[in-house]
Amino acid sequence: MSKVHPPESRAELQEDQDYKVIVLVQADQEKEFQKTGIPLTYPVLTGDLEGAQLSLIDGWAVGVKGDKIKPLINLPEVTAVWIIPDQIFEPYANIIKGIRKWIDSNPDGGPINISLGPPPSLLPMPYHEDEPINLATKAAFKKGSLTIFSAGNSGPVDDTLNPWGLAPWVLEVGAATNDGSALWDGSSRGRKGDPIYRPGVVAPGVDLLTTHPGNVPKTPDLLEAEKRVGFDKMVPPEKRKYYTIVTGSSFAAGGVSGAAAQIYYFFQKAEEAGKKEVRIEFPYKREEHLLDSRRRNRKVGSVDESAENFTVTYPVRHDPALVRQALIDIARPIPGLGEKDAGSGFIDAAIVGELFGTYGKWKTELMSIKVTD
Repeated sequence: MSKVHPPESRAELQEDQDYKVIVLVQADQEKEFQKTGIPLTYPVLTGDLEGAQLSLIDGWAVGVKGDKIKPLINLPEVTAVWIIPDQIFEPYANIIKGIRKWIDSNPDGGPINISLGPPPSLLPMPYHEDEPINLATKAAFKKGSLTIFSAGNSGPVDDTLNPWGLAPWVLEVGAATNDGSALWDGSSRGRKGDPIYRPGVVAPGVDLLTTHPGNVPKTPDLLEAEKRVGFDKMVPPEKRKYYTIVTGSSFAAGGVSGAAAQIYYFFQKAEEAGKKEVRIEFPYKREEHLLDSRRRNRKVGSVDESAENFTVTYPVRHDPALVRQALIDIARPIPGLGEKDAGSGFIDAAIVGELFGTYGKWKTELMSIKVTD
């Protein structure tokens, strides 16, 4: 049963139970899998095998009886069967489809913002580098796109991070107060002493003004937030139904996605200007800033070890690893908080604009993909 994943699910398989799975096959064996005589169901998407195909990762999102899993993994073309919890199966499969749609529509890449994760009832959820969503975000990374996940809103309890944001080719964002002086109490936390289970960065995520569907009634929580911040003084009466006040890591992740877009734009324009490298001096003391492990153990950009301030020379190219590292470099530590809670620190949009705004501001272009109701 070594092809069944996650490994912790193997001992719990029941022959008479229905499972929702993602079947991964060898890249050149899709047609062979389509000929399988094993009874499968198609619980999402278009309701047939073709519609359930997840071509980005050479997989299919299907349903199968427990007693058919062994014949399934015995097929020579099948490389893995991932059992996905029922309550997240449809959005899980649709996220992978959505990433494929983004790649097809944006061949030059860019930031992908995904403010979804497993519900609190499934946390903590183990991180597996080769699980299907991670394979999808890795494929996007190879095509030039950096995926930015929200960390979740299950704090202040430890070990509550969104596991899909932990891979080294994505960035996970928690929520902080808007001045970066403290972490929002509800922002999900990492695992003490674990170098993987920690957010990437945090960003403003408390009492933010955002749009709201004018035909949808506001919840009591939204109305209370509006009262707390003096919403009526901020927004004219005729526009109030179209705006509201929100808090959470989803909104922090959206802000970091905007920062990532600005950095992508900066390096694009620098390349067009014929630059081979750029030198950026950050408003932080070098020795203090290098206490962060992600800034010390870097894979792109060289730190000037003789400079008093943290100063980095970056190669100029279209590279999501470059954007990810620049975001980590921009982040400033929150006093009293370690990497388990705040990752590499707080992203300040003003500093992003100051350091990476040489060629102007990126043009706002959003592509929304619905993955769940």
